Amino acid sequence: GANPAFQRYLSRWDRVANRHHFLVAYPQGSSFPLRFNAGPVYKIPEIDDVQLIRDLIDEISRSFNIDRKRVYVNGMSGGAHMADRIACELADQVAAVGMVSGSYLELPGDKKPARAMPVIAFQGTADPFGGYRGRTEDSRVLLGIMKLINLAPGKVIEMPAFEKWAENWARRNGCDLTAAKWETEKDIRRLCYPNYLNNGEVEIYLVEGGGHTWPGGSPTFIGKSTRSINASETMWAFFDSHPLPDAW
Repeated sequence: GANPAFQRYLSRWDRVANRHHFLVAYPQGSSFPLRFNAGPVYKIPEIDDVQLIRDLIDEISRSFNIDRKRVYVNGMSGGAHMADRIACELADQVAAVGMVSGSYLELPGDKKPARAMPVIAFQGTADPFGGYRGRTEDSRVLLGIMKLINLAPGKVIEMPAFEKWAENWARRNGCDLTAAKWETEKDIRRLCYPNYLNNGEVEIYLVEGGGHTWPGGSPTFIGKSTRSINASETMWAFFDSHPLPDAW
């Protein structure tokens, strides 16, 4: 629903890229309102946005001397759902993925990545779009907006609760579910599912009372944000420790 300029302003990825010396690109969705084709609910079946990201990686590789073992994808809201799809379908090219304030609708078909995919995600517990609790009354806010712009059928949207979605990724990656323990600091709760075999950790951050925002980013969008953590900096630290395995 936003454009690259807004995402650039909101996430402040440029500042992190300048400090740590990497390239950052902001792809744009299609149709009206702007969106990525992350699944059938987005109703733009003629657009292949997985191919868009694949082509973008190739185009940047032709223009710059990049390390193809260190290509990462992240997004917010519908962009988070698109990153979820990329994690499943481009595991041979993308080393790790990050999501912020997502509503993780079920992907079409039985999507599984070709390898364990490192995942990091951030979610507010008071996000009005239902990203935290999943299929509850909260999802009616998201449904109402999508119906208004003719994107969704007239029923409650199926989506897993955020913690269940993270657990599903941990199972998919073969993480040690018994070793995951919550850590709390200020208004942030962190949970990490370790993976001792293939570096496919799943790490999530909950912002207590947080809304549909980018933690540590520009103070705009919907609901309470936080300065206790910077999602872009934290994501980069996670990405930097998770290159694509040599076998790929």
